[in-house]
Amino acid sequence: MNIIIIDDDHLVVNSLKTIIAAKGIEVLAVGYDGLQAINLFEKYRPDIILMDIRMEKNERNRCN
Repeated sequence: MNIIIIDDDHLVVNSLKTIIAAKGIEVLAVGYDGLQAINLFEKYRPDIILMDIRMEKNERNRCN
Protein backbone atom coordinates (compact mmCIF):
# COMPACT_ATOMS: atom_id res chain seq x y z
CA MET A 1 0.00 0.00 0.00
CA ASN A 2 1.23 3.50 -0.75
CA ILE A 3 -0.05 6.94 0.17
CA ILE A 4 0.20 10.61 -0.79
CA ILE A 5 -0.39 13.22 1.92
CA ILE A 6 -1.80 16.64 1.02
CA ASP A 7 -2.30 19.42 3.58
CA ASP A 8 -1.42 23.12 3.69
CA ASP A 9 -0.10 22.73 7.25
CA HIS A 10 3.49 21.49 7.13
CA LEU A 11 3.33 20.25 10.74
CA VAL A 12 0.32 18.06 9.92
CA VAL A 13 2.04 16.68 6.81
CA ASN A 14 5.25 15.86 8.68
CA SER A 15 3.37 14.30 11.61
CA LEU A 16 1.23 12.10 9.38
CA LYS A 17 4.26 11.09 7.32
CA THR A 18 6.14 10.02 10.46
CA ILE A 19 3.20 8.05 11.87
CA ILE A 20 2.39 6.33 8.58
CA ALA A 21 6.00 5.46 7.77
CA ALA A 22 6.43 3.98 11.26
CA LYS A 23 3.62 1.55 10.40
CA GLY A 24 5.55 0.36 7.35
CA ILE A 25 3.36 2.11 4.78
CA GLU A 26 5.14 3.84 1.94
CA VAL A 27 4.57 7.59 1.66
CA LEU A 28 5.16 8.28 -2.02
CA ALA A 29 5.00 12.06 -1.83
CA VAL A 30 3.59 15.03 0.04
CA GLY A 31 1.95 18.20 -1.24
CA TYR A 32 0.62 21.41 0.20
CA ASP A 33 -2.29 22.46 -2.02
CA GLY A 34 -4.91 21.12 -4.39
CA LEU A 35 -2.88 21.74 -7.52
CA GLN A 36 -0.03 19.66 -6.13
CA ALA A 37 -2.56 16.97 -5.20
CA ILE A 38 -3.67 16.66 -8.81
CA ASN A 39 -0.12 16.57 -10.16
CA LEU A 40 1.08 14.05 -7.58
CA PHE A 41 -1.92 11.80 -8.15
CA GLU A 42 -1.32 11.77 -11.90
CA LYS A 43 2.40 11.05 -11.39
CA TYR A 44 2.21 8.34 -8.72
CA ARG A 45 -1.33 6.86 -8.84
CA PRO A 46 -1.31 6.04 -5.10
CA ASP A 47 -3.59 3.56 -3.39
CA ILE A 48 -4.72 6.24 -0.90
CA ILE A 49 -4.63 10.04 -0.69
CA LEU A 50 -4.93 11.70 2.72
CA MET A 51 -6.05 15.23 1.90
CA ASP A 52 -7.28 18.26 3.76
CA ILE A 53 -10.36 19.59 1.95
CA ARG A 54 -9.97 23.17 3.24
CA MET A 55 -6.81 24.53 1.62
CA GLU A 56 -5.59 27.29 -0.63
CA LYS A 57 -5.59 26.37 -4.30
CA ASN A 58 -7.92 23.48 -3.61
CA GLU A 59 -9.29 22.60 -7.01
CA ARG A 60 -12.38 21.20 -5.31
CA ASN A 61 -14.17 20.05 -8.45
CA ARG A 62 -11.07 18.33 -9.81
CA CYS A 63 -9.88 16.82 -6.52
CA ASN A 64 -13.17 15.32 -5.39
